[in-house]
Amino acid sequence: MIETIIYIVDSIGVAVVLAMLILFLRRGVKKPEEKYLLFALLLVQGMVLIEFFTSMHYAWDVSVTVLELMFGPLLITYIQKVGRVQGKIPLWTFYIPSLLLAIFLILGVATGLSEEQFYYSPVYMTLEFVCFIAVMFFAVLATLYLQRVRYGNVEVEAHLIQWISILVFCFFGLILVEFIYLFIYSFSDGSEFLWLTDSFISLGLNCILLWKGIEYGFFVDHQVGSNEDLSDRRWIELFEQIDTKVKKEGLYLQSEMRINELAREMSTNGKYISRAINLGAGESVTNYLNMMRLTRFKELIGQKENAHMNIYALAEECGFSSKSSFNRFFKLREGITPSEYKDQLLKN
Repeated sequence: MIETIIYIVDSIGVAVVLAMLILFLRRGVKKPEEKYLLFALLLVQGMVLIEFFTSMHYAWDVSVTVLELMFGPLLITYIQKVGRVQGKIPLWTFYIPSLLLAIFLILGVATGLSEEQFYYSPVYMTLEFVCFIAVMFFAVLATLYLQRVRYGNVEVEAHLIQWISILVFCFFGLILVEFIYLFIYSFSDGSEFLWLTDSFISLGLNCILLWKGIEYGFFVDHQVGSNEDLSDRRWIELFEQIDTKVKKEGLYLQSEMRINELAREMSTNGKYISRAINLGAGESVTNYLNMMRLTRFKELIGQKENAHMNIYALAEECGFSSKSSFNRFFKLREGITPSEYKDQLLKN
């Protein structure tokens, strides 16, 4: 009975993965980084399900581990590229160890290590444990980079950050499935119940990926929505309301003010806020708020009583959350550094 339920759940999971793949291919590739990352994730999801159907076949176990090893660095690369996050560790250092571990696993299969007695041997279990640690390291590192994008005042739209969060969550979920299947399964007598747990976890991950992928437009072309086909005049009116509130209440002076917080202040949703500001100000929400902060900073730094103040203390007072984001935005908009700007004021 349990095996029947397992195969039904896994069959549904395969159908969901195939549906995502078909939708993804029909939608077409908008950006190369989306293409490789989504295809790799769908491949891993599909191989996890195939692994369950093949039941303890070592070659399929290895294929899933190899794909996870290669997906980790790909996910980190994607987050760095989209979030414009500079890592202290060169990316090639992630790919080379993954590739070496993958080659070692593949050679294991090629040299006859697929024998059942080797599957339960200490050598195999140690190798799988090392690979599990490596994959877990990639997942943790991806989470840390995601946090830098989320709280580092980087100019990334909220829906994209949420999508990256979904990808990281699914990656952690895949690791959980593999941990249950490869380690606990090997030492437990209640394997059918563990297998059933794996199946439901995998199905849940795939359904979340499909649902959120469609919602954020990564599997189908996503327009602003049925209630968002308002005229430009309506969007401009909404922008004027936002602009009045932001300036009157000084919301831009709050360093934590971002699209979601602004949406709560306006009692609407982030998509409306983003659309209105894009049309009304011709800027992203982050740039719109930073421009107000920059204007306020230039007003304050130009006052004689503030000449003695530290530049970055003044920038923080104006709502910039970090020294790096302030320097980057100031140089981008003014063409010079904040220090050079202050020096020019003092000369005049």
